[in-house]
Amino acid sequence: MIDRFFVETFTLETISSTLTTLNPPAQTNTVSLTLSESSNVGIKVGGFTTGSGSITLQGDSIESLTFPSNGELFTLNTFTTITTVVVNNLTNESSVGTIELFMSTPTGAPITFRTTVGTNYRGRISSRKRSFDEIKSGLEVNTNPILFANYATPIKIKDYVQAVGRTFEVLSINYPADLLGNLNHQEAELLEIPNA
Repeated sequence: MIDRFFVETFTLETISSTLTTLNPPAQTNTVSLTLSESSNVGIKVGGFTTGSGSITLQGDSIESLTFPSNGELFTLNTFTTITTVVVNNLTNESSVGTIELFMSTPTGAPITFRTTVGTNYRGRISSRKRSFDEIKSGLEVNTNPILFANYATPIKIKDYVQAVGRTFEVLSINYPADLLGNLNHQEAELLEIPNA
């Protein structure tokens, strides 16, 4: 119903360091990962019975990491592409968990980047301005633009919205109910990021 008011399309981006998650992983996993810059790769192993085994990354470099238990390890080599992830002695455990690959610095700190969540979401951006009168002089208060979007749109605080030729950061999100108490849309307060 409210969708008829959503006349603008927008692209939603989020900040992430995760390249891919294998859940559950196979013995040999074919992936097609191109990193935005040459960097070390962190591997997080979690949810396995013991997490004891090895993982080999193959791409423009090759490196194998041996895990004594669930946890995180980081490559010494840098990668720009990863094509295959080979898992040894982890997939045969009674509880098979997940393997997460993420970009990292040589010291293991995650490197974050903007990644597209989705395109062609529909919404409406309102540039609200409110004026208040104080005795004889007027005072104008400018507020940040508000994005009105469908309730199911996966917007989070600190995400980026690209719409009407501009880029915005999401500052806050409000979920107002209609007269019957139904949640059918969300209102995200935006901050324009110039030259983004």
